[in-house]
Amino acid sequence: MSICLSRLQAKEALIWKVAFSGQIDTLFSMTAREVIDQIKTLPPPERAKVVDFVHEMEAGRTSVRQADDREFAEAAKWVMGEHTDLMRKLSQ
Repeated sequence: MSICLSRLQAKEALIWKVAFSGQIDTLFSMTAREVIDQIKTLPPPERAKVVDFVHEMEAGRTSVRQADDREFAEAAKWVMGEHTDLMRKLSQ
């Protein structure tokens, strides 16, 4: 499957990636203690989701992987198509 993004779509994808990169960098720079402290502040239903995730991960049913460039481009194209107005507002 070939993906051809227009210049506008490519620019919006880059803006989207940059907009969330700070949040991702913060997550990766957190210590285990900081993550635990953040989990403690969650409401009980959200904490339960974290516990479920950890149990699934420990059981080997959940794998975490990074998207390659092609997958990212496909996801960006989909996000841009689904949320065009939001992306336009974020780019201003």
